[in-house]
Amino acid sequence: IFSMALFTGAFAFVACNNTQSAKNPDSEKVASEANDQKIETNTFEKDADALVKLASQGHYLSAAAGYAINNANQKQVKTLANTISADHHSMASEISALASKKNYQIPDSMSNEYVSDVADMKNWKKGKEFDTKFVNRIIDEHEKAIKILENCTIDTKDADLKTWCEKHLP
Repeated sequence: IFSMALFTGAFAFVACNNTQSAKNPDSEKVASEANDQKIETNTFEKDADALVKLASQGHYLSAAAGYAINNANQKQVKTLANTISADHHSMASEISALASKKNYQIPDSMSNEYVSDVADMKNWKKGKEFDTKFVNRIIDEHEKAIKILENCTIDTKDADLKTWCEKHLP
């Protein structure tokens, strides 16, 4: 599991919590709605949605990795968390530059769902339980990201976005 997670760790990165959404609008939803107002075609909408989801997920993975660096038990899991943190920091810059070039708005923070997930991590029992749950969560999130990237390479008509997505696929 660790080697798969390390392999997928190099790759990119919605339900609202009702009590939080009134006080703190979901960043992913806000960015998607702003893009909907600008977008002319369904193809561009899918492109913007892919970047919104990957940006939000990247913020989540960076936060989760940061927490795991300090709370994981096994050295391999801490190494994985460090790799994820560094890789997703770099990818966040790439996503931001690409979104800016295409005039898409992306979230500057994770969605409320991801905020809740990070809060849940703080309740995980330290040791084997934490390490196992963290690695499983990272694998799940990277499988979601791979699906987004694969769909983007098929659906997009934008050469820059297609090249970027292909670059980040395993």
